[in-house]
Amino acid sequence: MASSPRASASIATRLLALLLLALLAACGPSKQDSQYAALMGYGKALRWGGLEDATQYLAPEYRAKHPLTSLEINRWQQVQISGYSELGDAALDNDGQTLRQTVRISVINRHTGVERQIIDRQEWRYDPEAKRWWLWSGLPRLTH
Repeated sequence: MASSPRASASIATRLLALLLLALLAACGPSKQDSQYAALMGYGKALRWGGLEDATQYLAPEYRAKHPLTSLEINRWQQVQISGYSELGDAALDNDGQTLRQTVRISVINRHTGVERQIIDRQEWRYDPEAKRWWLWSGLPRLTH
């Protein structure tokens, strides 16, 4: 039994839609998806992962120019991050490549049990070659 022209058109439309979806998936994550992944991933890394996980979000150039000192590493080992919350929306600069975000981080001193909050002003820059956002403002300062 021969198929009708309408059925052939429907099959062709479905195949075209599948092809377009496959092409979109092959293009990789969008800049906005990458931004969301970086900001959320970094917050989770600080809160649940620790120093090593968090440093993976620092721009390689920044890490090379500002290696962590043993004093900074010791300070990080003395605290537990107990909270991480964005203060307002992240703001994209006019260049579309720089993002600024302010967050409140709750820090508990492991020795005293005292919790305090610090405000971290972050600067993120988009790397079009790597298709990802890098943190350029460094890790939060644990001292006043």
